[in-house]
Amino acid sequence: MVENISENPALNPTRKWEDDPEVRMHLRFITKNRVDHVNLLKRLLEGPIDDLNNEDVERVVFLNKIAEAYGYINLIIVNGNRSSLDPGARKQLSTVLSAEYRGGM
Repeated sequence: MVENISENPALNPTRKWEDDPEVRMHLRFITKNRVDHVNLLKRLLEGPIDDLNNEDVERVVFLNKIAEAYGYINLIIVNGNRSSLDPGARKQLSTVLSAEYRGGM
């Protein structure tokens, strides 16, 4: 199947966070040089967070918009006051944020 290379994935963000090298590459781009965003994602890896502060809400919106730009469903699911990682993204994000994956960073 030939894909339309000019297609904008953000117009239809339906990609799931699957076990795939491209997914990990995109997660690496999303988290690169963003310490506050990475800290939030690490907290979310530990479990859902209730009542995010205003700065964290802004980070959630930013991270989900970047995910959307790559054509993915939301990275962070917001349900009322509770925020959690998409279950499919959890394992991939855990790998991407590991010291081994990031070259000891």
